[in-house]
Amino acid sequence: MSLIEDIYFNDAQLAAEIERCMKCEDKACMKACPVGCSPADFLYAAKNAADSDFQRSAGMILSTNPLGATCGIVCPDKFCMQACHRGALDKPINIPKCQASIIKKARDLKKIPEFAKPTPRSEKIAVVGSGPAGLGATAALAQMGFNVTVFEARDRAGGAAALIPEDRLPRAVLDEEVAFVKSLGAVEFKMATRVEDPAALKGEYDAVVVAAGLYTSIKVGFEGEESAIEAYPFLAEPEKFHAKLGKKVAVIGGGAVAVDCATTASRAPGVEDVVVVYRRSAVDMPITPAERADLFAHRVDVIGKTLPTSLTANGLTTVRVKAPARGVAGRPTPIDGSDYTWADIDSVIVAVGQKPAMTASEADGVFLAGDLANGSSTVVEAVALGKHTALRVEGFLATRPVAALPSPPRCPHTLPGWTPAHPGVDMRADFFGRTLINPFLLSASPASDGYDQCVLGYKAGWAGAVLKTSFQTDVDIHIPADYMVTYTKDTWGNSGMYLTLPYLTQTTSPATTFPACVRRSPASSVSTPTVSPSAARAAPSPATTRRT
Repeated sequence: MSLIEDIYFNDAQLAAEIERCMKCEDKACMKACPVGCSPADFLYAAKNAADSDFQRSAGMILSTNPLGATCGIVCPDKFCMQACHRGALDKPINIPKCQASIIKKARDLKKIPEFAKPTPRSEKIAVVGSGPAGLGATAALAQMGFNVTVFEARDRAGGAAALIPEDRLPRAVLDEEVAFVKSLGAVEFKMATRVEDPAALKGEYDAVVVAAGLYTSIKVGFEGEESAIEAYPFLAEPEKFHAKLGKKVAVIGGGAVAVDCATTASRAPGVEDVVVVYRRSAVDMPITPAERADLFAHRVDVIGKTLPTSLTANGLTTVRVKAPARGVAGRPTPIDGSDYTWADIDSVIVAVGQKPAMTASEADGVFLAGDLANGSSTVVEAVALGKHTALRVEGFLATRPVAALPSPPRCPHTLPGWTPAHPGVDMRADFFGRTLINPFLLSASPASDGYDQCVLGYKAGWAGAVLKTSFQTDVDIHIPADYMVTYTKDTWGNSGMYLTLPYLTQTTSPATTFPACVRRSPASSVSTPTVSPSAARAAPSPATTRRT
């Protein structure tokens, strides 16, 4: 399977997955999303698959999540998918993959919506760090009208998200989202600019958001660990470590970063075997099904309930452990006599977690955001934390209180530059030779006049049409376009004669001539329809006519 097939649906697959959505009234998927994105709404918006539908759907996503495509690709299944009621019937809708596919489709069609620029404000805001939290804060602040300057220590924006391997998150996707954030207002990026003391920026800026992330590796504490490779430097520039890897690589850890290190190492030249050493069982690894499948696809072995004790010239020595019960916190207990030395291990990568690389604290006008404030989190949670920090900055400058962040973190703040009015939806429909610009109809019967137009309106998200009904749906009647009158450019109607069903039931010849207001398709034979007694009593006599 190619990368594109793996992370995106094709058109048919996307349509089928959208069709599975039950449009639940309680929108549990939206309530479970940290950024408040509503899958029930953006899936329905894209259902008709017109170019403008993808534009509207993408706008819904990006207005709550400026990293919508990235999150669609890397989001775990513990948020919207876990809450999806469809899972009680068969399996949850793959909402993240739908989300990524919709935004890709909109980009391919050049239909990513442009957000209106806000009214400029005089205040200047510094954002330290361009990871998901920093980008989330920048997007929200820019749309509030602030002048935002982003300081990034590396030469590429994206923070930890930029370290995700190309086969899991294409670089172009993240770069496009950074460009989108830049387009939201007065935003400037200062790359390769390290800020040692964020509080010092207060002299030039009205507020400072510190979203520097977690970049220092946590140590396991085994002998010889200083000669091991740290996870983030390895993922940032893997080619620099190729010569050190050797034939067999051990990765210590069990989370998503450990998976990325293992799969990246497996593709390095000269590497023949990669093993992941984890302190609990392999089934307890806190990774998504996609990440687990990635390990298998790269033929990576997982050694569970094992800890490293030393790394020497003789290899990696490990010990088997007894792990705490599943779901119970605590450290594993080494099992005496279970030590084993892996003499064929050439290199070790440590990926057990990260901690802050800088010491920072909140002060007057200085705000911590993302992992630096709340600990390690997912990309979508970091975006939510960044948006909430932006609200705190605005509240600080306006001297008004802001609601505390709930736990688990959730911030449904919507970027105001996107207007959720059906942008560019073509509602025109052909009505028997007349072009109607809006398929809201007063129609003689859903089985004859206006059925297709009513379907168009319904699929486009409009409420529907006003219909008259006929007693018998297999009688083909309609009002000719030539007999219609124009009230306004938006409204067409007819003032002809409306013949009743009893009149039609007396006609058996296909050549019978109807009045000008009624047309009937020729048929080889016309059977007399059966009319219920109640319908017959309710119908006017054959001689009776009605104006419409």
